[in-house]
Amino acid sequence: MATKVPGLVVSFVAGADLRNYQYAPVSLDSNGRVVLPSANARCIGILQNKPNTGQAASVMLYGISKVVANGPISVGNPVVAAANGQVAAAGAFHNHGAASSNPPTAQQRILGFALTAATAAGQVIEVLLAPFEF
Repeated sequence: MATKVPGLVVSFVAGADLRNYQYAPVSLDSNGRVVLPSANARCIGILQNKPNTGQAASVMLYGISKVVANGPISVGNPVVAAANGQVAAAGAFHNHGAASSNPPTAQQRILGFALTAATAAGQVIEVLLAPFEF
């Protein structure tokens, strides 16, 4: 059962109709409004409510949040933004201390780490938000 433990939740203005995207990764547009990002885009956090355009959007920046998986994700896997307001398991990491046989093919924008697993698309899981890029 997915739960959430808010650490830091901030209010922004919704830059689009987000009523169907509670628990989606979000980013800021050029006006500082919350919108859905493209896949593997830089995100500020996870939407916690269901705002329409111009309404207050509650965004968890740090903490444990519910998210919707776009496919299988194992416990402990880092996750990135995926299409349609979901998250996906990140690609393989590069080992900076030694040569890697499986380096990532592009920059990874990690949202956090899965605390519960998903076996199929559409499942709600828990993620510890810890955003970083490499």
